[in-house]
Amino acid sequence: MAARAQKTEPKETRELIPIVEIARRCGINRQTCAARLDDLGFEPDDSSTAKMQLYWFDDEMLFSIKAAKDSLSAAKIRDTRAAAQIKELKLAKERGELVPMGEVVDLSQRLTKALYDEFAVRMQKRIAGQLVKAKTVAAVRKILKTDADRVFKLVRTNFERYIDG
Repeated sequence: MAARAQKTEPKETRELIPIVEIARRCGINRQTCAARLDDLGFEPDDSSTAKMQLYWFDDEMLFSIKAAKDSLSAAKIRDTRAAAQIKELKLAKERGELVPMGEVVDLSQRLTKALYDEFAVRMQKRIAGQLVKAKTVAAVRKILKTDADRVFKLVRTNFERYIDG
């Protein structure tokens, strides 16, 4: 899964506020503000309702709304922001902070298959004799838990063995 590098800003610079308050702070009417937010590609927060749409407001949003006098300038701002985000993602990938989704899916599938084989196939052969000799349910649970703990400890210490086959 490709993780996305999020730009984290200090909490005090971002506020969750409605369009009416954004319009007041920008010095424009509410309808113009709503149109500019839409043109600029800003999305309301998930906590918004149909009647009260809330947006994360910060200095970047203030500048973008004031600079977007028409749809062409809004498109340019949106394009510039997208280009900056692409550059940040490429940099994060070069740093090793991002992994392609296909690699993660492949790795997860190989690890899941290896663990399934370990528990569904090999475990039966490995502990069958101990389970037959067990006298109580508690003894059976202890044997199963001990073996499962051993398997997971091996996976943690020698991860590559399990994904390479």
